[in-house]
Amino acid sequence: MDLLDKLKEVIGHDGQSEKRLYRTLTISSQLSNAYEKNELGEQMSVVSMLIGGYWKPRILLNHTTKCAYEFMDAAECLQNVRDEDIDWESIKELDDDCIYRVRHRNAHFPSFIRPFANGVAEVQWQLNPDGYYWMDEDGFGMTSDSEVNIYGFIDTSCKVVVPYQAVKSVDDLRTLRSNAEEIVRRNYN
Repeated sequence: MDLLDKLKEVIGHDGQSEKRLYRTLTISSQLSNAYEKNELGEQMSVVSMLIGGYWKPRILLNHTTKCAYEFMDAAECLQNVRDEDIDWESIKELDDDCIYRVRHRNAHFPSFIRPFANGVAEVQWQLNPDGYYWMDEDGFGMTSDSEVNIYGFIDTSCKVVVPYQAVKSVDDLRTLRSNAEEIVRRNYN
């Protein structure tokens, strides 16, 4: 039985599905080659799935609480993002295709959960790749597209603590991280 089949068996809505999903993923040593598990620090891991030639973060594992959370489904849609988890004002200048992807939680392009520090992880959600993404092995197909990412921060329960938003500088990203850490410190202590 493949991991995807196991997920369909254990995901439910009875409040215990996160613990069952965790047990299924950690007890089973038979992840197929289409999956990999990476450590994110602070007793957190991500199970990624190979989709379209890219490793996609599917499940977030919390080894402290022994819970697993579906971050992205097999159709590449983010599962933990609600409308209030998006800073719509900051993205209003993005093109229509990017806004469409945000509205539909589409994470088709490479997106990442970064390592945890102080209870939070940065998530980079790519809405449009740069032109190299479209290039084949012979160099054909490249476009003039610019890469477009938005960023948010999640806690160890895969909840968004700082909304996804356009970021103009590394300093802005540092400020968002500081805000996320303060929210977690205030709400969880």
